[in-house]
Amino acid sequence: MKLHLFAALSLLSFALNAQGLFNSVCQGKIERVDSLLQTKSINSLDSRGRGLLRWAIGCNQPKIFDYLMEKGIDPTIVDMRNETAMHGGIRNDNFDAFNKLVLRQPDSTWISSHGTSLLQMAVLTKKVDWVQQLATLGIDINKKNQRGSTPIEIAKRINAEEV
Repeated sequence: MKLHLFAALSLLSFALNAQGLFNSVCQGKIERVDSLLQTKSINSLDSRGRGLLRWAIGCNQPKIFDYLMEKGIDPTIVDMRNETAMHGGIRNDNFDAFNKLVLRQPDSTWISSHGTSLLQMAVLTKKVDWVQQLATLGIDINKKNQRGSTPIEIAKRINAEEV
C-alpha cells in the first residue's frame, strides 16, 4: 500500500514539475525555467507533443525563446499535429523567432518535410508577408499537399487573391 502511494505521489510530482516548466516558460520566468531544467530535459514535451519553443513563441516570450536557443534546445521537434516551432512562428506572426529557427535547422530538409504545410498555413490565414517569406526561402508554391492541392489552388478556393 505504501509503495503504491509513494509511486502515485512521485508520478504526480513529476507531472506537476513538468507543467510548472511550461507555465514558467509562458510566464517568462527565466530563473525558474533555469532551475527546473536542472532536473528536466530542455526538449520536454507537453501532453500535445509541443516543446518549450512553441510555448515561448505562443506566449510571446522572446527572452525565454533566446535563452532556450542558447541552451541548445532541439529546434526540429515535431508535435502530434506534425507541426514544428516554425509553425508557431507563423501562427503568432513572429518573424524574429521564425528566422532564428530557420538558421538553426541542421540542413535544408525542413523545406521538403514541412515547407508545404508552412506555406499552406500562411495561405489559409491570408498572411501575404509570410507567403512571400516562405517563397523567398525556396518553398515550392506549386507543390501539392496531402489532399492534392497547391497553395495557389487553396488561395483561389478561399478567395484570397492577395495571397
